[in-house]
Amino acid sequence: RRKSVSSSCPRRCVIASPSWKRSTAVYITTARLIRDKSSALIRFTTSFRSAKIAARRDQMIAVREETLDHMKKRGIATIGSQANMFMADWGALGTPADMQQKFLDQGVQIGRSWDAWPTMSRITIGSAEDMQTFRLALDRILMG
Repeated sequence: RRKSVSSSCPRRCVIASPSWKRSTAVYITTARLIRDKSSALIRFTTSFRSAKIAARRDQMIAVREETLDHMKKRGIATIGSQANMFMADWGALGTPADMQQKFLDQGVQIGRSWDAWPTMSRITIGSAEDMQTFRLALDRILMG
């Protein structure tokens, strides 16, 4: 049963008996402090993750736009997107299966094609280094 409310406990801890006053107050305050610090840690972690996700998204957008510009300068039609991919229309360069093999010969794997788009392949945006390798492979294919 409750006998008193501690005025020394900053969180107004309920104390079961005066003899337990100090240990109970410390226990309850510690439990609340852990909960508060855990919440703060979760907020910090979430904020940190959000910042990392935003930075990665910004990097992906920049790399995607750089690659789309590269392909446009070389006369290859594309369908851009807001995602981590775009569609490349190979036109007279070859079928998607031919282009996939040409890229594989250069050490680069490109995505699949669909019956509905017989001249197009899906290109997934990778890291800046991955996409630089893709652009160099494309240039080698076009030259040769």
